[in-house]
Amino acid sequence: MRISKQLLSKVLTLKILLILAVLLGTGLQLSPAHAQAQLQCPVEFQITESFSNGASWAMCWEARKRENIVLSQITYTPPN
Repeated sequence: MRISKQLLSKVLTLKILLILAVLLGTGLQLSPAHAQAQLQCPVEFQITESFSNGASWAMCWEARKRENIVLSQITYTPPN
């Protein structure tokens, strides 16, 4: 089964938003030391997003037959 880049992008965006909602809803905060960790996956499997307020997200992803898309090594760096 081949997944189109557009569909993969939409699914990943949805998963990221879901993760954000869970993290913000629980009040979980990651320490800056953890948030700045280097990703241990190939560049083509990395997702990084920086925002104008200085916050950023970084994570690895992989496609698996059983679990579909799996996110790992998710880090958040708060603004400033």
